[in-house]
Amino acid sequence: MDNGIIISLCTILSAITLLMLKLCFKSKCTEISCCFGLLKVKRDVETERKIEDVEIKHNIDNNDVNNVV
Repeated sequence: MDNGIIISLCTILSAITLLMLKLCFKSKCTEISCCFGLLKVKRDVETERKIEDVEIKHNIDNNDVNNVV
């Protein structure tokens, strides 16, 4: 095989893997399984929701201050 083909295949496989991981962590599911159980992720979604609520409230407060000025 040509080196260019090998590098291209490795790049594509790496990109697919990273996209799958991104989707797994962006999801609001508490338990995620990909690739027929090869990749399993368990996480505390409630803590993430609380953090997002605080961030949203903080952004709304900042927007209110900007609208007054």
